[in-house]
Amino acid sequence: MPILMIIALVLMVIAMVVSIIFRPKPIPPFAAGLSDFQVPSADTGRPVPVIFGTVLIKGPNVVWYGDMYADPVPAPSGGSSGGGGGGS
Repeated sequence: MPILMIIALVLMVIAMVVSIIFRPKPIPPFAAGLSDFQVPSADTGRPVPVIFGTVLIKGPNVVWYGDMYADPVPAPSGGSSGGGGGGS
């Protein structure tokens, strides 16, 4: 092996070691607390924003949420006792 190839290999190893030693250390992430989230609330005294178009509102004040009602679930009918469903 020529001497220049050995020198290049040694310099490459030295550069790799130096880059590993002096690389920036990452900052560990902190756990999210309850104050980090902005959820809808229903507080009296908060202003109601008037918005035109499509806008992302962080932590809106919910003043009305539609007509909430429950749909009754019909009981299953007698049907045949063939067991299992044979859909296509």
